[in-house]
Amino acid sequence: MDSYKVTGIIAAPCTAFKTNGDINTDPDLMDRYIKFLQDMKITGVYTTGTNGEGPSLTVEERKAVTQLWIDRAKGKLTIIAHVGGCNQREAIELAAHAGKVGVDAFACMVPSFFKAKTEEAVVSFLEPIAAAAPTVPFYYYDINFLTGVYLNCRRVLELGKSRIPNLKGAKYSCREMPGLFDTSLVDGMQVMSGTDDQFLPILSLGVDVPIVNGYVGTIFYDLYEAYKNGDMKTARKHQERAIRLSKIREAHGGGIGSVKAIMKCFGFNLGPARLPEVTFTDAQVEALRQDLKKNEFI
Repeated sequence: MDSYKVTGIIAAPCTAFKTNGDINTDPDLMDRYIKFLQDMKITGVYTTGTNGEGPSLTVEERKAVTQLWIDRAKGKLTIIAHVGGCNQREAIELAAHAGKVGVDAFACMVPSFFKAKTEEAVVSFLEPIAAAAPTVPFYYYDINFLTGVYLNCRRVLELGKSRIPNLKGAKYSCREMPGLFDTSLVDGMQVMSGTDDQFLPILSLGVDVPIVNGYVGTIFYDLYEAYKNGDMKTARKHQERAIRLSKIREAHGGGIGSVKAIMKCFGFNLGPARLPEVTFTDAQVEALRQDLKKNEFI
């Protein structure tokens, strides 16, 4: 585990629901979804995070989703399970389960109601969660604009290195590029970027593993190939395309509902978004579809 590092392009997949709101465990749907992600150059999944609506699921539902990805995708994709929320004891239980079923790595965000006020508090919160699966690589999930916890990610990793033996780095989904660069300087820690529209900036900062919506995987792949070959003109073209797709999504309402609506436009009915996230109507999906077609995304 000392040399463990996530590689490739990681998707943050949606959790599929039936129309009644129950988890949809249809193996055929899952297998098609996995094939779609592979066709999009995706090499791994970050499950039950933001897109996976993890904080809106029960503990048993989250275990079921993790098990489903293990059953259908183990050996095909790297599987990183997110276990965080607002309850440390539940996160410990989820971490132990993730380790038991064989995830490749796991991650945890901090609570968004009672908020940590210091980096020391963050590490104290994470420490027993990481220890619940001590032989599995662990990552801190920093997404400050959703948790409301605006602390120094670099400092969390620096404090955590000596106290969390399986800490391998962070999934940095904050929008502040200086913070990403600062965090990436911590020796021995890997930083992954959770953004769909900052591909070129993160590469210039030395961060080469994004965690993205699966449908943008090929955009990052093509951008990265151009970047490695020194073709900045082509890389910039793909960067503009990524930003345009992100803007289309936001123009149609954003949120988890928009992600599931885009997936519906790609032929995947992953069910409703769980409230308070809003599910798109058929008319809204069709308007989004037309916008995606006009911009040659589908």
